[in-house]
Amino acid sequence: MTDNNENVFLPLEAIREIAELRALGDEHKKGVAGFQSGLEETDQYKALESAEENWSVVEIDLGKAIAEFKAGCEAIFEETEEKEYPGGKIRLAKTFKYDEADAVNWAIEHKASSVLRIAKGDFKNAVCRTPLRPDFVKEITTPKLYLSSDLSEYLEDNDE
Repeated sequence: MTDNNENVFLPLEAIREIAELRALGDEHKKGVAGFQSGLEETDQYKALESAEENWSVVEIDLGKAIAEFKAGCEAIFEETEEKEYPGGKIRLAKTFKYDEADAVNWAIEHKASSVLRIAKGDFKNAVCRTPLRPDFVKEITTPKLYLSSDLSEYLEDNDE
């Protein structure tokens, strides 16, 4: 969520929007359960179809709001290294990048033939994550925002 006047990301406002959209989703799911007992030709079924169409729009809005919230929090993290946000937390994910041919050559050169027999993912655990990590292996750390599954405290109705 950004303020159009200053183009500043405001995490509390953004998480409130996400909380409200999730609450709409919860209400939708409750409504759907009540409608499912009806048959296709009934008024109830027609209302269900309409609710499903409306929920599709909310899902798109929710996806956009979450993406904007994550991008905003990750941008703030890049500037301030702040990891805690209303309704979310940044965690640093480590990945390793290397050329497979370099890995094979390294294993042969270091007489580590057992590394050649292990699965690709195991090379990362056996070699990349050790203090003796070869120079051709680059560690990449990227921030990733995780949202709380319960955002009810950020709904405007709960501010009282």
